[in-house]
Amino acid sequence: MADTYAGIIAADIVTIGNIGQQLLRGPRSDRTRRLLESSLRPAVDRAAGGTVTREAVRLAVGARQYETIRESVATEAARYTMTPLKDPEFNRRQGERVEELLSGRMREMSYPDFVELLRSAIRQDEWLLYLHGAVLGFGAGLVHLAIFGV
Repeated sequence: MADTYAGIIAADIVTIGNIGQQLLRGPRSDRTRRLLESSLRPAVDRAAGGTVTREAVRLAVGARQYETIRESVATEAARYTMTPLKDPEFNRRQGERVEELLSGRMREMSYPDFVELLRSAIRQDEWLLYLHGAVLGFGAGLVHLAIFGV
């Protein structure tokens, strides 16, 4: 049961593409972009060389242009980050790892915790299950009444 449930979660919910989508376009994507920018600005400075070389580059291209380059690297990095995350083969390989991790963790759970985990997945739609059961039961009762008369 744990393996099946973990497989469904890894294949449909916790995919690398979904995680990347949430990080870069989700409700808190501004935090991810700030992290990328704060990490990549120093990388651009290091790529420009030491202090003397960096200042020479800044003078050659202009201070405003240098800052524009630093900012655009972070912006472009965020745009291109999703490309490898959409690769089907990469997603398949990572999905296997996610499935293995989830499956192992679910097997370690106590029985009541595992049942609660499964129940939480259907709790929102529980009323629909009850409604379907009631409608099908009522329909089966009418069919029974029509066939057997009692």
